[in-house]
Amino acid sequence: MNKFKKFIHKSIRLNRLISLISFYAEHLDYLRKPYPNRLSVKNLVELKTSDKIYILGSGASLNDISEVDWENIAFNDSFALNRWYKSSALNRWYKLNFNPTLWMMEPMRDDKLRFEENDEMQKFLDQTKSFKILKNWHTLYRYYPYEIANSLAFKFDTVVMMRRVHIYSYKQMLQLEKYISSKHFHFYRGSLFLAICMAKLAGYKKIILCGVDLSGGYFWEVKPENFKRVHNTALDKYGVSMKDALLALRSSLLKDGITLSSHETCRFNLSSESAQEVHPDV
Repeated sequence: MNKFKKFIHKSIRLNRLISLISFYAEHLDYLRKPYPNRLSVKNLVELKTSDKIYILGSGASLNDISEVDWENIAFNDSFALNRWYKSSALNRWYKLNFNPTLWMMEPMRDDKLRFEENDEMQKFLDQTKSFKILKNWHTLYRYYPYEIANSLAFKFDTVVMMRRVHIYSYKQMLQLEKYISSKHFHFYRGSLFLAICMAKLAGYKKIILCGVDLSGGYFWEVKPENFKRVHNTALDKYGVSMKDALLALRSSLLKDGITLSSHETCRFNLSSESAQEVHPDV
């Protein structure tokens, strides 16, 4: 990456200032086109019905969750991510009138997938009882014609205004709590990080990850060749990955009395992961 950019982000104060400026710059973009209301912490608190929330990723391990565990997930609050509209592909245990408390999606970059899955996504938007949150909303009018984008935008309940976390070294990741101390919806590399930060602000005390494998296929896939795939957020970028971010988040949340854990079926077992060896630049 650009050495100057990396240099200026070494200062935590300057880093957070840049993050705040970009956060408010997105608000200007929000005012240029029609969108639903911005998500607030109040929205999340009002939707909260339990102290435990299950965050539902898209990993193939969702198919290993038992009937009893699905019933427990349905009994508590839950937060589904991205292509959850394909959830009809889940195994027979899913056949219970289950709607996640929250569902967050971002417009797909892939033109082919966006076309092929449009009807499936639209049907889910029309039928689901979940509170629908649009992420990366600013790309909607870029990916769709104006009239379609406008119609699609207002099928969501809110859009989420993210404050991006600029971390470019493992040393910075070790100080993660300093970068996410404000009451914003913080984002780093993927929807999962954002969802966890949202759950924290909503006041949940137990956050359990399901279908967060960071490798392998999606829960709706049957192609064996996809099971060897590694999720791009699990790959090192500037010496850190989503695994490092989850470990840092777990430590930070514990200080606030919040436990972050992975479901026993997850291929990525957060409880068995240990901190990465200290890098030379630490």
